[in-house]
Amino acid sequence: ACPSPRQGVTIYPFEEDTMVLVCAPEHPFATRSEIALSELAREPFIAFAPHIPTRHLIDEKLRLAGVEATIVNTFDNIETIKNLVEIGSGVAILPLESATREANENALKIVPLRPEDAFTRPTGILVKQTQLRSAVRAFVSAMRQE
Repeated sequence: ACPSPRQGVTIYPFEEDTMVLVCAPEHPFATRSEIALSELAREPFIAFAPHIPTRHLIDEKLRLAGVEATIVNTFDNIETIKNLVEIGSGVAILPLESATREANENALKIVPLRPEDAFTRPTGILVKQTQLRSAVRAFVSAMRQE
């Protein structure tokens, strides 16, 4: 799951991010209304770095779909992934919200995963246990009610 538990950190579940395929507007997938994970088998794939929890989630979903991704690059920075996808270096699976601005600017195309392959990424608010002051508790409470 994302985020992953760690000692000394309290995780407050927040919301779920819908995961989508992103590609360059010129990519053949850009005209699609949805895509199956199985169609990604031979596509150059830009992935999160192996130590990123979201990478583990995506790898598991691809494995369950019988897909061995052709990973051409890995990064721990989502902006770098989006930049490489924009210039046509490959496709990626990213949280929908993280690509919305670029899609609105026609720099990226968002393609939803077909319903059978659709998945979400859990998110959370991480707080060091030593920082559980009343102001931090009030902030976390307000964010969770939002």
